[in-house]
Amino acid sequence: MVIELRNLRTLHGDALLTVHQYSINLLFMTTDLNVRAFRAWLIGTKNFSSKGSGDVVSRLNRCVKLESLETHDSSDSYLDALLQNPRLDIIPQSSRNSMFRSARLYFDFIGK
Repeated sequence: MVIELRNLRTLHGDALLTVHQYSINLLFMTTDLNVRAFRAWLIGTKNFSSKGSGDVVSRLNRCVKLESLETHDSSDSYLDALLQNPRLDIIPQSSRNSMFRSARLYFDFIGK
């Protein structure tokens, strides 16, 4: 089934997200990550802006495409697994650093 969506917007926390941003967040729902709580934590605890918290979620989504979060109990083990992934080699170093930071923030958020 194909659903065509044009100019669809949805309220997500305090921010109005476009379909593209919302579809990125849906990937996290399958990993039991409460995106709203994570973004609220980033904004409230780490002083991120709404856009900045969305960027962190986007980078974390990129990480999840390479390695599942669910099988790791710490950011160190997760980052080690990411570094072993050969697909990481095609990602620019600056993007990798942002991805690693988002993973550290996520594990900090869940208390691991």
